[in-house]
Order: sequence, then C-alpha cells, then structure tokens
Amino acid sequence: MKNRVNIIPLHSLLLITALAAALSLNAQENLQKGKCFLYCHMSGRGEWTAYAISPDGIHYHDLLGGEAVFDPKVHARIEGGTRDAYICRKHDGSGFLMVTTDMLVAKSKKWDNYGIDLLTSDDLIHWNSKTFDFREGAKIFSDTDAPDTYHDYSTIRRVWAPQILWNADYRWPDGRKGGYFIYYSLLNDKNGEDPYDRMYYSYADESFTTLTKPRLMFDWGYATIDADINFLKTDGMYHMMIKKEGGQPGIFTTASKTLETGWPEPLTNDYVNFEGKKKCEGVSAFQIPGEKGWRIGYIEYSSRPRHYRICEADEYMRNFRNPQDIIGVESPQHGSFMRITKEEYDRLEAWDKERKESKVIDNTPDSIAKVLMSRPAPGTTRKGKQPVLFLIGNSTMRNGTLGNGSNGQWGWGYFAHNFYDESLIAVENQALGGMSTRTFYNQLWPAIRDALKPGDYVVISIGHNDGGPIDEGRARAVLHGTGRDSVNVTIKETGVRETVWTYGGYMRKYISETRARGATPILMSLTPRNAYDNQGKIIRKPQGEWLREIGKEMDVAYIDLNEISGAKLDSYGKWKTDYHFTSADKIHTSKFGAELNARSAAEGIMACNHPTLYPLKACMKNVAPPKVDVKRKPGRPVLFITGDSTVKNEDKDDNSMWGWGSVAESVLDTTKITITNCAMAGRSARTFLNEGRWKKVYNSIQPGDYVTIQFGHNDIGDINRGKMRAAIASAADTCHTYCMESSDMYETVYSFGWYLKKFIQDVREKGGTPILVSLTPRNKWNNGKVERRNDTYGEWYRQIAAETGVDFIDMHNITADYLEKKYKSAEKPQKDLYKNDHTHTGKRGAMQNAKSFAKGLKESQCTLKTFLTNSEK
Repeated sequence: MKNRVNIIPLHSLLLITALAAALSLNAQENLQKGKCFLYCHMSGRGEWTAYAISPDGIHYHDLLGGEAVFDPKVHARIEGGTRDAYICRKHDGSGFLMVTTDMLVAKSKKWDNYGIDLLTSDDLIHWNSKTFDFREGAKIFSDTDAPDTYHDYSTIRRVWAPQILWNADYRWPDGRKGGYFIYYSLLNDKNGEDPYDRMYYSYADESFTTLTKPRLMFDWGYATIDADINFLKTDGMYHMMIKKEGGQPGIFTTASKTLETGWPEPLTNDYVNFEGKKKCEGVSAFQIPGEKGWRIGYIEYSSRPRHYRICEADEYMRNFRNPQDIIGVESPQHGSFMRITKEEYDRLEAWDKERKESKVIDNTPDSIAKVLMSRPAPGTTRKGKQPVLFLIGNSTMRNGTLGNGSNGQWGWGYFAHNFYDESLIAVENQALGGMSTRTFYNQLWPAIRDALKPGDYVVISIGHNDGGPIDEGRARAVLHGTGRDSVNVTIKETGVRETVWTYGGYMRKYISETRARGATPILMSLTPRNAYDNQGKIIRKPQGEWLREIGKEMDVAYIDLNEISGAKLDSYGKWKTDYHFTSADKIHTSKFGAELNARSAAEGIMACNHPTLYPLKACMKNVAPPKVDVKRKPGRPVLFITGDSTVKNEDKDDNSMWGWGSVAESVLDTTKITITNCAMAGRSARTFLNEGRWKKVYNSIQPGDYVTIQFGHNDIGDINRGKMRAAIASAADTCHTYCMESSDMYETVYSFGWYLKKFIQDVREKGGTPILVSLTPRNKWNNGKVERRNDTYGEWYRQIAAETGVDFIDMHNITADYLEKKYKSAEKPQKDLYKNDHTHTGKRGAMQNAKSFAKGLKESQCTLKTFLTNSEK
C-alpha cells in the first residue's frame, strides 16, 4: 500500500484555526467578569500594594486612602516590600491571584532583588502567599530534575515584574492539562549567564504554590522588562506590550501565535511615542466593556512628579493616542487592571468604609456632643447609695467614639469592671480620646465633679496628649513638671483667654475638688508605650515621677501603672509586646494590651497600702490570676494538655466518646509526672484563648513543666457568624478586625499559625516546654487512603514548628499511617476506634492516638520522652 497523504481542505483548516483561537479566547475571557474595575498597584508613597476602584474604568478612587491592602512584611519574605502588583481571576472564576516583585529598595538602597511572591485570595481582602527566592535554585521549583537554566542560581540579582496568563494547553509531566504561565524578567550577569535583563517564564499549578524552573522566552539582543501579554480575539494571537530597557524609549508591542516562543522584535513604527524622550514602563492593557479598542496604562517616570498615563489603542493594540493622567488615584505606580462585578465593587467599598471608621478617633471639643451620647452621663450608673469608681483618662483608657474596639484598639477602662463586684460599686469609664490633662479639666471634669458623692473614687490617669501648641490648634499642652507656676495665653483661633498650669498644678486641682465632694482621688501613672530605652527596656514616662511627688505632697494613693505594665512587657520580648499594641502607633493598645493594663491597675490598687483604698479593695474581685486546679507533687513536673474534643470528651465508659488526653497515663509514667487534661470539646485555638482557658494554663506553668498544643478540628468555618470560632486560614503572622454578627461586638481575629505561635511563646516565657501536636485524622478514606490535611493544617503546623523550633509530634500522620497499615477502608476502624462520627474516638481509638503521641515523642528530641512508660520507651 502506498503512503497516504491526508489533505485537509482549506475551509476545514480555517475552522480548526478558529476553534483553537476560540478555546484560547474562552480561557482568557473566563478571567474577565463584571463592568467595574480594580486598579491594583504599587503605591508611589512606598513599596506596598494598594487598590483603587472604578465604576467605569475611567474614574477611580483610592481604597484605604492608598495604604497597603495587606502587610508586605508578611507576604514578601525576602525583602519585605511588594512592587509591580499584577492581579487576575483564577481561570475557573473561583478566586483571585496576584504576583508581586519581592523588593524593598528603601531598605536595600539598590535596584537588585531575588524573588517573587505568589498570592491567592477568595475575596480580594484576605491573602495567602508563598515566596520564591530564586537564589536557592532547583530545590524551590517543582520540576527539580528538569534541565537548569543557570549553572549558578545563587548569583541572580533581578527577578522583576511577574505577570500571569492561564494556558489551558500546557501539559504537566503527569498528564494534567492547564497551568498558570508566569512571565518575568531575570538578570544573572555573573559569569555571563545573562548579558542583560531577559524575559523568562515558569508555570504554576492550580494551587498557585508551585513554580517550574525558568525558561527563556526570547532574546532580542538588548534588555527587556515589564511585559504585559493579552490574547486578542480580533486576530487570535497573543499581543505583548513591553519596555525596551535600552535604546529607543517608549512602550512597544509585538505579537505571537504561541506563548512560550515565536516572539518577534517589536514594531518600531507604532508605539507609545507621544511621550517623546521621557521614560515609560509598567504597562498594563485592559478593555472597557462595549469598546472595541484597548486602554493602555503605564508610568511616565522622567518627570517630577511622575505621571501615570492611560492612553487609547485600537482593537489590534495599535495606533496609540489620547494620553491622559489617571483620574482619582493619589499615588499610582506600576500595577494592573482587572474587571470586577458590582457585588465585588460594593464589598470593597464596604471594606474601605469599615477600615476608615476603624481609624483612631481622636475626639476634639467639637465632637464632644457626639461622644457624650455614647459615654454615660456622669453618675448615672449609680445604684441606690452605692459608690461609683470614676475613670478619667484619654484614648488609652477609652478608645474611639464608642470605645468598643471597632478599630482593633481598646482602652483599658473597658475591662476595669471585671475586677469589681458591681453589686457593691459601679465602674464608670469617663475617659475620652484626644483629651489632655488640661482639656479634660476644662471641658469634661466639671460635669464629673458635680456628680461626685461621698464614698466615690476617682482614678486620674491622663497625660499622653499634654504636648503640642499651648495657644493654637488643639491648644492642649500643659507646662511640664509639678511647679506652681502658670502662664496666661490667648487662643489664636478664638481669642479666648486661659490660664495654663503645670501638670502638677492640674493634678492639685483634680485632687482638691474631688476631696471637696467627699470622694477619694487615686493618682495613676500613664500606660506604657511600645518604645524602648538604650537598655532595651520599655521607656517609663516622666509623668510617673511627677505623680509620685504630688501623691506624697497631698497624701494621695499613687499607683504606678506605667511600671507595673512596663515590667510585664519587659518580660515578654518584642514579638509578644508588639501584639499588645496595634500597628497604627506605639501608644494605643489591642485587646491584649488593654486587658493587661486593666489587670495591672487592679493589682496596683490591691497592693497599695494607702488607708483610703481599704473600702475600695473590699469591693474588688478576680485580682488573683486564674489558675488550673492541679495538685502538684514535690519533684514532679506537670504536663498540661490542651486541645478540643479529640483530646478531652465524655471520657466516661466504654460506650462514650474519649479524647486521648484522658488516657495519656497509659503511655506516661504518672509516678514521675503529673498529667492534667485542660482540653475542652468544641474549642478552637481562638475560643480556647478567648474564653480564658489558655490564661489559666499560662498562669499555672512553672519552670520544668510541659504543655501540649493541639487544635484544628474546630478552627474552620465562619469567623464572625455562627459559632464564631474560626481563625484566618494561614500560618502567616496576620490578623483582621471583624464585627461579630450576633453581638455587634468587634474582635481582632488572628491566623491559625499566630495562635499556635502565641501559645508556644507563652509556655517558653514561663520556663516550660511547649510541644506542638498535629490534629487527629478523621476516618475518611479515598481510594484506600486516609484523608490527610497536610496541605493546610499539616503545612501550617510544620511551618510554625520550623519557625519556632518547637518539638512537633505529627499525630495526624502517625495515626493515619497506622490506619492504612491495619485497615483498607473506613468500615472496620469506624467500628473499632471511632464513636458516633468520623472524627471522635471511642476509648480504643483514644488509646491508639495516645500511642501515636508516644511514638512521635520517642522519635523526637523532647525531654518529655524520659517520662514514657517502660513499654513505650
């Protein structure tokens, strides 16, 4: 038989070509959705990622005032800066992707960098990420056995401006189809590996956490950077906008039928030429729905100030015209445009509004009427003839207009009532943000003074805002020190005349007027700031010594809150101290810091021997720190076990559900160590902390003790509705403030990894040994294998273990390995080991998990293994 040549008719060939183009187009159009726009960009004010949104693609406005939409230090793990942000939808529309240049010129002082950041999000607000440091070479890439681009990756010194395109035709070695084509420029000019910046590409899989080794896209003989590729339905080709780093300035365009190869040199007769000799880069092309042509955004950076332009081009991305500056963005820089839906637009607007409302509200006199609506009128909390404890202060005592933590910041006065029996005394927080000693005395004190009755107490702790102009603007400054001198001033804006006294002078007034009403004054120094002296200790404020002096002079009880809280912070270390404050500044506290100051204030009052405080101390409660009821035996350490229902359950009989912590004595020698199971069913790491259960463990730890930390089953789900126990799904050191739907109260929620890290640090602070234990596996199987969570909780556990160096027992995989070895499916273990469902164990299952703990402990370096029973050693 002769060889047959199949001749394809021309019309069929055209049909095939059109079909291929349509498939590519569909893949790209899946990434476009909605008629509104998001401009995601590097801020011109700094190296962070910012958002601006537009209802029409022309008129934009900044979100969050142009500030960072996420913390670049969290997601840019090499240098701490995110530049050149490129954002798009996932190819199936299920979420969003972002890539950024990991670079912080402000810190490094040079235009070199070493990697990129890959980020994923479900809502455009909360982001997870993975950083790739290209200097580490083959081990960071998913195709470690593939040929290497470079002989030496360690000398790479530029990885610039990555962008993303979904390639449905890409085939992975295991047969999977489709991958994210990530293209960027690289420079590795040592030993001549790259003579100049050249364009490379890699692929990421659908998880967007892997990356293949870089491959060269093209080499035109000169440096090229900042490429932007789009698929055009007009001709079924990929079109690239790019900056030629050398030679003729401008934004140039070229086209190819394929992504990876076939890119000819750009046209030289059709480019963004109306900028003349001015330098341009950071191009991003987008289409407004209903328009055939394209809009081309880019930064013109020769001028001062820089200009971010948007010009027009035709449907072939040619014939550039009509450039104008972007409308409504304060600090635009290199970024990208993505279409978003009206629902997404509104969600971002609501987020922006929430964040703006959550900023510190530093109330000034013109807003006092509004604030008085939320603060109780002085004395109105009094019940019958009972006394009232009045609190006088500023935003460190009462934060925001409502004082409810909506901005993630709390004043300690909110928590003061926890230490008083309110059937005996009322606690009234009369503090107001922005007040100085002087302005509080002039504007708020008269009403409080008039409400005082014999037997009342007044805590005076104010002074953070006593600086600044004395006769203009806020005009709230006082004279320093305790002298009796004063100065007469005329407020420039109003013409009002006023006598301004020293700090001590105002204190004398508060004290005398309080006593004149039969009430008792209490002087209390300021809350500490998150600032350190030359010895690495928290700075103590000078007002403390001034108050001590006035206290002695006028025989008034003095509580050194600054010292009590400062000493605690000194013992914590910087990481823990930092989360007692907020990122906004070094003064305002988070809930942790406010609770610490409230306890310090109560402890100071209880410890003070001034006789005027005896009746007040009789009204106090909960001053002694709560502890676990554990019966210690001489010479024996204590093992505190924390966790959820898989650790502690009904634990009654053979027919009930059991947690492994309740049978831990089966693997540990209780003649040498005391075991106390502090776990609680239904708890997540977040709720275990919020309910005060962790606080009891923390307060009970003594040097030489051990604490196991095991959560994960209840840490998923809704954050601010329903059971409200979920953490942010990440190991990153991150947080966000949410409004709880059931209560309208605000809570700052942290990542799962953050809670683990806090617990670990707390144990070490007390001289104990923390042990991280991964969550127990569920009895769920797929193709003869137990379901494992190694890509989520397992990965987060391992990340925290690596970061902190904590002893880690991987119970999840140890027990799963046992199940797969002994059983082949879910039926038999459900009968033998589990009760009621696929998560909770019976007694035999709990015993098996305890054995898994013992096995992991034996293989670890943890000294707790010396307490294993002889049968487990």
